[in-house]
Amino acid sequence: MTRRDEPAPVEEKPKAGLLGKLFSHDKEETPAPAQPVLEIPTGEILLGADAKPVQPEQEDMALELRTADPVPAMPMQPASPEPAKAVPAEPVPAPKAAAAVQPEPEKPAPQPVPQPVAAPQKQPKAKNAPETLLPQEELERFRRMYCGLCHTLSRRYGQAARFILNYDFTYLAILLSSGEEGRRSEARCYTSPLKKRAYLEPDAAMELAADESVILAYWQLRDGIADHGLVSGLKYRAGAGLLEHAYRKAAALRPDFDDAVCRQLGILSELEQENDPSMDRAADSFAVLLSHAAGEVTDPVRRRILEQLLYHLGRWVYLIDAADDMKKDIAEGGYNPVSLRYGLSDGVWTPESRREFALTLDHSIHQMAAAFELWDFGVWAPILQVTFYQGLFQVGRAVLDDTFHRKNIREIEEAK
Repeated sequence: MTRRDEPAPVEEKPKAGLLGKLFSHDKEETPAPAQPVLEIPTGEILLGADAKPVQPEQEDMALELRTADPVPAMPMQPASPEPAKAVPAEPVPAPKAAAAVQPEPEKPAPQPVPQPVAAPQKQPKAKNAPETLLPQEELERFRRMYCGLCHTLSRRYGQAARFILNYDFTYLAILLSSGEEGRRSEARCYTSPLKKRAYLEPDAAMELAADESVILAYWQLRDGIADHGLVSGLKYRAGAGLLEHAYRKAAALRPDFDDAVCRQLGILSELEQENDPSMDRAADSFAVLLSHAAGEVTDPVRRRILEQLLYHLGRWVYLIDAADDMKKDIAEGGYNPVSLRYGLSDGVWTPESRREFALTLDHSIHQMAAAFELWDFGVWAPILQVTFYQGLFQVGRAVLDDTFHRKNIREIEEAK
């Protein structure tokens, strides 16, 4: 109980902190009169109870004006008066009649000149790729690995194998390589017949990446044959035929990886035939496939880290490809788990579906970044860091905005 003569207790509000105050939506109370602010020479400001109010000046410090002793006045001599001179009056001129103001003729209002209406221009697609974010030094290092993998494919599988080269396989070579950059060489090639370009000499990591790239490319072509008819699948049949000999050699060198790819693509094919709406099951099949690329890494810790990183990279790649191909798959009647998952029959994102899909993409990127931080990737760390912390987010945003277009390596160099 509270005595009448005691003041009622005041209910304290929880302290919200700086962010809580910034984002609070409570009704504003009448602020108490602000206490004086004292500025000190150091630039700091004392607020509230820490400030000392300025004391008024004491009365004994006030200045008093005292009357000085009177000075005797000096006698002044009267000036002799001068006779006033008569000033003749000037004649006042008669006022002139005001001239009549002629009104100015009104000018005709300017007629608006019709402007030609420009035809609406189609918004060009932005050219986004993780490689565009790399500094010049890192871009040149990425180019040397790209060209080195191209030479490795050519030496092991012939000139036809060069055509399967892409950025995805280059990143696979970077992840599988040691933390050091290998020996450099220079040579001309069919893309640069006049000027020599620097490249990395093939090593064990690039040979592994080249073998696995051939296996992946071959099975992707076989999958394209199954998904298309006789006429529309001609390009897939031609590509698989050109790569047949190289695939047999690579499968003999990496049988475990070949078995894993064949098995996981079989699972994915069953999901396609069932028109399974589970986005996670479809993405998991490709994620497990790509994680087997680290199966031949000898260090158990490094192998486990790479398996996790490649799993989430494979999941992200599958989902982003499905989102990018959504409208085309719907038009052609193809299987697309993203459109089935969110019920996007027209291929147009709703605000809710876009937000949920962006969250699942970000989850995979965060898992990749967490695995990346567990291992020292040496000279390749800056390239991977830009990719995991900036590039993949940029690609995902561009795909959701329907502005994604991947540059080739020459376009990237010309833009620098």
